[in-house]
Amino acid sequence: MLAKHHGFIVNIASMAGKISFANLSIYSATKHAIVGFTQALQLELHDKGVHVLLVCPAGMQTNFFSNPSWEGHMHRTHPERDMTPEIVSEKVLEAIEKNKYELYLPLKEHLVMAAKALMPNRFRKIQIKRQKKHLQNALAELQM
Repeated sequence: MLAKHHGFIVNIASMAGKISFANLSIYSATKHAIVGFTQALQLELHDKGVHVLLVCPAGMQTNFFSNPSWEGHMHRTHPERDMTPEIVSEKVLEAIEKNKYELYLPLKEHLVMAAKALMPNRFRKIQIKRQKKHLQNALAELQM
């Protein structure tokens, strides 16, 4: 790519690479590493003809969440909210065609990132409140 001064690198991380989640510290750390690596590559390669795209999906319909460690997690209890790999790949191709640097999926995740950037302290408080509510709901479902 460098020799030809042309190419595309697509790194797929996760929204967990932009927003950390409780009980996912190692997962979030690995995704944060992909985000940092991709952003550095974007700066290093921007004038060399190689475009670098960071993709952060919120959730995809794969067997990833079938592991018992995800019991009660929203991706397991509400898989219909997750995007299909086909939709994600379509959106990635669109982003490549438009020379985008970052892609958050689904579209509403752009609003989440804006809220986090504009109100980081309030965002964290809301995140903690939602986590507590989610844990209460998961415990209630397990007791049924």
